[in-house]
Amino acid sequence: MEFTLNAVSGQIQVALSASVQGRDGVFWLYGGEKRHIGAVALRECGGAGLLYSFPGHREDGIVGELARRLERDGRLEHIVVCGGIHYDNINPEWIPKIVALCSQLGERLVRELNQRLEVQEGDTSWNVPG
Repeated sequence: MEFTLNAVSGQIQVALSASVQGRDGVFWLYGGEKRHIGAVALRECGGAGLLYSFPGHREDGIVGELARRLERDGRLEHIVVCGGIHYDNINPEWIPKIVALCSQLGERLVRELNQRLEVQEGDTSWNVPG
């Protein structure tokens, strides 16, 4: 299952792409003029988590929070969240707005996953033995 969610506030645009295969999910938060991967969070349901930010990037907070939110939801076994949002000459007042948009997308993502995965629960691909 793959889908993308979008959020806009004035000139700020952020998107969240989701790809779920079985009980594993890969998610990418991106926006701005230069989409990239600035940070990556890995989580295992009920287990360990890793967080890496490439030098000079500050997306670790947003990807870490989204990965924790998805892990707490408990529907996915393995979670990878990438993030890269870049606006040239960004207005510092935009940063809290970007963080808020990412949080809103995370809330929408959990609701969307729960709806879509409930429909698939009868599907044997969802009930793969661990």
